[in-house]
Amino acid sequence: MRLEIREFIERARFHVAPVLELSGMLPPDDAELDAMIEAAVRESDLDVFMFVVIAALHGERKLDARHLARGAGLMPEGVWIGATAFRMVGDVPEYLMDALRHKRLADDLAAQTVFIVAAWCQERRGGVLPEGLITLARLQARVPQMSFEAYALLLAVALQTHDEGLKQIMRARGDRVVKMPDGGIACPAGGQALSKEEWEFLQEQAREQGRVCLEIYHKPILQTVPDRPSGQLKAVLPLRRAVVRIGRNEPCPCGSGKKYKHCCVEKDHERLQHASPVAGRTQEELATEAEPHLTPMWIGRCAAHEVARFDPKKIVPGLLPAYFERLCRSNLFDRATEAFEQVGYAEALAANWDEVVASATLEGRRDLLRRLVDLRTHPAVVEAGLFLPAALLLADAEPAKLVKLLEAGTLKALTEDLHKQQEFAVGLLHTRFRALGILAARGVMPLLSRPEASVVFAHLLRARDRLNLPPDDPCADLLDRLFLDIRTEESKDAVALGEAQRKLGDKVKEVGQLKESLDRLQRDVVRRERAASAPLVPSVQPVLAAEDPALKELRGKVEVLKSALKERHNERNELRRELEKAHTDLEDLRRKAVPAVPSGTGQDTDDEEDLLLPQDTPDIHPVRIIEFPRHFQESLASLPRSVARGTLTMLGRLAAGEPAAFVGAVRLKVCPSIMRQRIGIDFRLLFRLLPERVQVVDLIPRQDLERKIKTLV
Repeated sequence: MRLEIREFIERARFHVAPVLELSGMLPPDDAELDAMIEAAVRESDLDVFMFVVIAALHGERKLDARHLARGAGLMPEGVWIGATAFRMVGDVPEYLMDALRHKRLADDLAAQTVFIVAAWCQERRGGVLPEGLITLARLQARVPQMSFEAYALLLAVALQTHDEGLKQIMRARGDRVVKMPDGGIACPAGGQALSKEEWEFLQEQAREQGRVCLEIYHKPILQTVPDRPSGQLKAVLPLRRAVVRIGRNEPCPCGSGKKYKHCCVEKDHERLQHASPVAGRTQEELATEAEPHLTPMWIGRCAAHEVARFDPKKIVPGLLPAYFERLCRSNLFDRATEAFEQVGYAEALAANWDEVVASATLEGRRDLLRRLVDLRTHPAVVEAGLFLPAALLLADAEPAKLVKLLEAGTLKALTEDLHKQQEFAVGLLHTRFRALGILAARGVMPLLSRPEASVVFAHLLRARDRLNLPPDDPCADLLDRLFLDIRTEESKDAVALGEAQRKLGDKVKEVGQLKESLDRLQRDVVRRERAASAPLVPSVQPVLAAEDPALKELRGKVEVLKSALKERHNERNELRRELEKAHTDLEDLRRKAVPAVPSGTGQDTDDEEDLLLPQDTPDIHPVRIIEFPRHFQESLASLPRSVARGTLTMLGRLAAGEPAAFVGAVRLKVCPSIMRQRIGIDFRLLFRLLPERVQVVDLIPRQDLERKIKTLV
């Protein structure tokens, strides 16, 4: 790059005036200009990239769209991605798809880029979309948090492409959108299932949002640039003076003999406009060598393009874990792989290496995975110990090895604990064997607890999106049954959970009835169509030439039922989320609740806690048989019915190995083999966990706990 252009950009603040001035400074040779932009992308230089691209497009220079593959990730706002995409030459959609596939864009920018690709194709390709765009749109639609603009633009894509799967996901997400009192909309928020009017309202808002964005993209590009520079300096940390504070009437430190106000004050004032987090350095000076001054907070807060420019060899070794973590959080897996090749593998970076390997595997980057394995001391040994998805990805070009790995992985999962089977199913969902992974996930879900099954189900839905299958999987019914199988204690904290269970149960029945009705009608339609297509008697053939009115009516009913079933599916999904939230809230209350002590007992909560050890770390528990002591039935009969029911429910959950049942179950200090679990507020269950049994010791009033412990010593 020409020195005068570099110095100009370093001094300038991004706004209209310097962009106009730079437009006249650009080299007239298109090849030199292209090389300048390519270098800015390669070096992740945001300032140079934005200045040069906007100035060149204002001057109506032809820029190759290939720069968008990596350059789109440098642009801080989606408006510039759209404005440049509609002015560059070449295969714009494919290069933007490359940026999307490799996750070089933040979530909201990715949603806007999906819309830009669809709109560009609608305008210049007759609506022919690049392969995989709808899949990427569906995956983006499942991002947990998104702005309303991102939601509206994804919905606009669904309406433009008429993709029913994407529409269904957006409608299910629409329950997170609420209308504000002033007529505006906010997203996300908790809400009820959308009514027909609310859904139509959201669609209209999406069309309007898409129209406004397209208008902005097609305006003169300088109208996307601010008229004046921002009044605030960009900084990720508190700024420090780039010049030592000097009195105006003091001698100038440059040694000229003049007063400071008559010498260097103007020059120093200019330096102060470029202050940085390091005293005595401007932002431009610091950009050339920031590594010696880095801190964990600095690394965590800096932008993606800034962390990509750091030289890992100059970073203090103790900060490398934070550096690699930041690269992964920004989806800069290529840069993370390069950095590992530069600094080498070390045991202190083992967790970071694992994270980059997992990310490269999930992204299907066999090239990065091979480079990461090869930089280890014994690559063959490392490869043999990789988790299944990574091993399958590396063996992708060797069919015999691939089949052998699949068979070995399946056998290993079947012969180990349930947790390994869950890992195997989820792992397959992130390989090219996703369809097989869906079947494996369906097989393992009935064996898991409700929270674990929910996690597997979320991975399964994303796999269906990648395969462009209908977004609602049949095993959703199984998940509903797992939700409805939750047993709740008779307490006021469980009221919300019980109500959510009842609503979901009613909706599941309603969906089941609609499915049966739809299946019955579809069978009737098929039967009548076959009858209508049979050879007819010549004399009656003219009479039946027109479609049978009854058949036409049946088809109409089928369409109505399909629409109703889709609405009920959306409502059921919302109720499932409500039940999940109610269950989570109840578990949180149980963890945080401090048991109240009846007056006059002479013992408080702190006294009880002094008798107990800290909570054990979470573990995977097997299924056990319950062993009751003699006369335990008589003891239960003497207690309130709610206590007896709660005791047996808790024992059933403990014996089944349900993780939530062990929250609050702690060991006694004087007898660690015995555990205590609360039953309501006033009773305590004592039990032992043996390899194959839950051995009940006793059920006692809370105030008798200390006395009972003395008998156990």
